[in-house]
Amino acid sequence: MTEELSTSSYQRHWWAPSSTSTLVSAGILVGIVQTPGLSHFFGCRPMGPVGWTIAVGSAAVATGFSVVAPWAVKRLPELPLLFRFGATPY
Repeated sequence: MTEELSTSSYQRHWWAPSSTSTLVSAGILVGIVQTPGLSHFFGCRPMGPVGWTIAVGSAAVATGFSVVAPWAVKRLPELPLLFRFGATPY
């Protein structure tokens, strides 16, 4: 969920309403996960520093990949027509 929030915020060029809703949503998510009774209600448990490092790190990598991948694909040479439409070579 964190990756989706950060990607949508990035795609909107850090537009104020989008960034505000991203921060509010992330704050609510953290509040739900870190509040012991509330987190158990939703079927999870509070995370420690290692869990947060993994969660934030993986979200950062996924967001970075979602930004870099379209840029890299645009710079690839054109694929032959045969492979673009999924045709078999026989």
